[in-house]
Amino acid sequence: PIEHQVTKQLGPKKKELSPVQLRTLCRDYAEKFVSIQREEFKRLGVFGDWEHPYLTMDRKYEATIVREFGKFVEKGRVYKGLKPVLWCTVDQTALAEAEVEYEQHVSPSVYVKFPCVQNPEFLAGRKVLDIPSVASLTMVSVVIWTTTPWTLPANQAVCVHPDLDYVVFRVGQEAYLVAEGLLDSFVKACRLEGGEVLGRKQGKALEGLLCHPPFSKRIVPILNGEFVTLEAGTGCVHIAPGHGMDDYLLVLHYNKPAWLHLLPDQKPLEILVPVDDAGKFTGDFPECLGQHVLEANDGIVDRLRQAGKLVGERKLEHSYPHCWRCKQPVIFRATHQWFVSM
Repeated sequence: PIEHQVTKQLGPKKKELSPVQLRTLCRDYAEKFVSIQREEFKRLGVFGDWEHPYLTMDRKYEATIVREFGKFVEKGRVYKGLKPVLWCTVDQTALAEAEVEYEQHVSPSVYVKFPCVQNPEFLAGRKVLDIPSVASLTMVSVVIWTTTPWTLPANQAVCVHPDLDYVVFRVGQEAYLVAEGLLDSFVKACRLEGGEVLGRKQGKALEGLLCHPPFSKRIVPILNGEFVTLEAGTGCVHIAPGHGMDDYLLVLHYNKPAWLHLLPDQKPLEILVPVDDAGKFTGDFPECLGQHVLEANDGIVDRLRQAGKLVGERKLEHSYPHCWRCKQPVIFRATHQWFVSM
């Protein structure tokens, strides 16, 4: 709260200050209110050692913290790493789970197709999709569902549950791959009545299949993950390790040497974060350069539509994390942080 109040008073001038200067202003602000509270306690008749208050910003207290922290450093338990955290784009800081409040929020809900790299004839011939009629299709696409279209530029993979059944659902000369348990809701949401199921495969049989993501020329793999559920969507989860903890942990797992053979060119997947501290797109996604990610959602959906990658869309009101200080929506964003391994 102290940093928030000082930042609010400074406004745009904050960017002109060094971290040390900002901390000095925060200390001055805190000392001001220590004096105010001291006098208020005295007026209430509270007894205390007013000349020697217990303050966590006391230099001796800080020195003790540094010495104890040094013990962790000596044991090699302190490291700097890239990891997704809850991030407030207004205060430009990471937030703990306890610093987040959940409020209702309206998000775009989109179904996006990731065309398979292998053509339908190849899929049928190699029995990746052991369904003879697949060979006659013009395209087979894995369909993902997301309420955060702004994370699609950071996509690295698609995840399916190894033990769930997935169906090839044909509409005209095109087919969509989705979880069988979510087929009815998918058909209804995307208004695809009149199609037919050509066959089914377990998720474990799809591992290693390759797809084209919507905003990149790179190729991404289908991976297996047990965090995939049938609660909503398609049972096919878009993986952006720079913007989600499950995504991040899945990529760490598949980046191990034993699993690299399943990845394109047998190279580790990247943790892409094309978003800066203020929540605005960087030059890594020039199409929306300088736009705040939440404001860019509608434009990204339009791009998906124009590219023929949008299967269905609607608005969804749901519970969404907000910053407890500024009351604004937060995002998941991988940042370089210092961590203590316990």
